[in-house]
Amino acid sequence: MAPTRSRRCSCLRSARRKRGGYPGPLRTDQPYDAIFCVGAMEHFVRFGSSRQEKVAAYRQFFEHCYKMLKPGGRLVVQTIAKGNRPIDQAVIADNAFLWAEIFPESDMPRFAEVAHAAEKLFEVRSVVNGREDYAKTCREWLERLRSNRDKAVEVVGERSVQTYERYLDVSAGQFDNEHLVLLRFAFRRVPE
Repeated sequence: MAPTRSRRCSCLRSARRKRGGYPGPLRTDQPYDAIFCVGAMEHFVRFGSSRQEKVAAYRQFFEHCYKMLKPGGRLVVQTIAKGNRPIDQAVIADNAFLWAEIFPESDMPRFAEVAHAAEKLFEVRSVVNGREDYAKTCREWLERLRSNRDKAVEVVGERSVQTYERYLDVSAGQFDNEHLVLLRFAFRRVPE
């Protein structure tokens, strides 16, 4: 793949400005070989959106990617997603914290919602769940924050540091307990 023909699609800031929904099209005069979308899908819908609303927003994203790719082109999507474990009161409290303090106006997709939204546009070539690695990553970030805590407090203040310590600790636990997963989808654009 020619390096000039692949592009990383990271739409987080734009999605947050629009307060939910797919953030909008990137313009191109020629189709791409591949698109990478890392950490954006979580921000395409608001917490509390219905399954139908979520699938519609994800479908809009997939339709746009379909138009931007050559036939047979590849789309890689990495997203934090909801796991398949039942939740209890502690998980509900952790989720309330995450959505209120860290990811306002965002929601994580479910595997089935992503698959449904991509239907008849993309072939799923592979899906990898990297939740264990992401739990370790969150713990490593937490350890590094704690080892530089004084400097972090100096830069952003005590409240922000406490919030991010809790965020990283809660996230690691959510990944460990399979309440959250990290999905990496590899898709192939189907022919017209």
